[in-house]
Amino acid sequence: MATHEDSKKQTVEIGGLRFEVMHRSLQDDGGPTIEVYGDVDGESTQVLRFDCFRKAPHYHMPPSSPEILKLDPATVGDGLDWSMAQIREHIPEMLATAGFTELSRAVDREALAADWAQVRDAVAATAPVA
Repeated sequence: MATHEDSKKQTVEIGGLRFEVMHRSLQDDGGPTIEVYGDVDGESTQVLRFDCFRKAPHYHMPPSSPEILKLDPATVGDGLDWSMAQIREHIPEMLATAGFTELSRAVDREALAADWAQVRDAVAATAPVA
C-alpha cells in the first residue's frame, strides 16, 4: 500500500485556470505536484496534473485517466522546468488533447505568459524545509 504525505497547498489563479500547488512524498519518491483546475460544464474540474517527482516525473492528461505519462529526463530535462514551460506556453493544446476543447479556447494565453512565474513561486513556497 502506497503511503504519502502532502505539504500545505497554495492556490494560484491565472488565465481562467486554478493551480493547486503542493509537495508530495510517496514512499521513496516525491516532489512538487501541480493540479490544474478549470470550469467544465459549470463545475470546477481537475483537468491536468503535473507530478514533478525526483525519481519518476510524470503527468496526467486528464487526471481521471489511469495512464501515467512519464517524463524522460534525457529527453525533456528537469520535470519541473518542463512542466513550467507547458504551463507558460502549451496548456491550451494540452487541454484540447485531454478532451477539454471548450476550456482550451477560453484560456487567456497572455495572462499565462505574463504570470506563470506565480506557479513557480508557489512551488518554492510549498517546498519542505530541510
